[in-house]
Amino acid sequence: MALQDPQSEKLRTVSGGQQKNPTVFVLPANRRGPVPEGLGVEYERGGHAINLELEKLGFTVEFIDVNQKPWNPLAGQPSMLKAIDPLRALKVLLCRPRPDIVLSYFESGALCLALLRSIGLFRTPIVIVDIGVGGGSRLRDLILRLVIPRVSAIFTLGSDQVTHIRTRYKTRASVEFIPAHVDAEFYAPQSPGQQGNYILAVGDDISRDYDTLLEAVAGLDVPVVLKTRRVVENKQRHPNLSVITKRLSDREFRDLYDRARLVVMPLHPVLTAGGVTAFLEAMATGKPQIVSDSAGLRDYVRDGENALVVPCHDAGGLRQAILRLLGDDALRQRLGESSRACAQSLFSSRQFANHLAECFRRLMKR
Repeated sequence: MALQDPQSEKLRTVSGGQQKNPTVFVLPANRRGPVPEGLGVEYERGGHAINLELEKLGFTVEFIDVNQKPWNPLAGQPSMLKAIDPLRALKVLLCRPRPDIVLSYFESGALCLALLRSIGLFRTPIVIVDIGVGGGSRLRDLILRLVIPRVSAIFTLGSDQVTHIRTRYKTRASVEFIPAHVDAEFYAPQSPGQQGNYILAVGDDISRDYDTLLEAVAGLDVPVVLKTRRVVENKQRHPNLSVITKRLSDREFRDLYDRARLVVMPLHPVLTAGGVTAFLEAMATGKPQIVSDSAGLRDYVRDGENALVVPCHDAGGLRQAILRLLGDDALRQRLGESSRACAQSLFSSRQFANHLAECFRRLMKR
């Protein structure tokens, strides 16, 4: 399939005079692995919506997974470290023919290739999506200082990050805000009209503020479910709390949202768009949400329209918002319906893929 815009076509000629679509190598921060048996198309649609949309736009997309031990010495470490994966970078470097674009989710996956690019050993444009600026980690800041000046384009998931990057780091890269996306067709309500029976919070990254949430829900006569590895279940201290630590498939995640009465996103005040994936998935599933007023999510949250917003670290305010939603069926329904409509109209995978495709075409013209 050729690119739809003939002015932006850059199709590689191969033996026999055939033409090939531009190739994008995608470097995820975490290992995707094979599609589990029995999940099939539903799993692929939930986890690979962007590459499917890019393929519709005329690109060939290949995932280059994070290696496991012993090939990746940092496997088993947090994604900031394991995604560096020098062997994966070597695989991309030695691949023939070379890809037209390398797309790295987070900065660490681009580190080795960016350093090779700086000494002329790798010339393919590198694009980063969802860069982790503003987190306060010295190691992350070092990685950012090595990567940002050496890549071609950076897409942030929060508008405040654009100014931060341009001010703090020297770079010629194009730095743009691109709203995060959700596959709203996959993350659709599975049981319309069903109220759900628990409060849900999900997420493992450092933006989550589970201490405030646990204080807010203490003593409530309603089950609370956390999907995280950051909290240890303790029935003596929190008898209404259940913690899920195992990895869930996309379909299992969707069902977890679907059975919830409401979703809470407790956040520390950070510049990164921490929690945005879970927030959009819950929106698409039509769930009412309560969200901490973290700067990184302000591009997505409209207080009273698609969520209730409370101050960060305010356990009392969070508890009041939870009680308000639990006691108001009409408000829960209104927020859920508005959230679903918002996810479909503003944060679709197709819109996200269109932004990426426009960037890829610009870079391939250089």
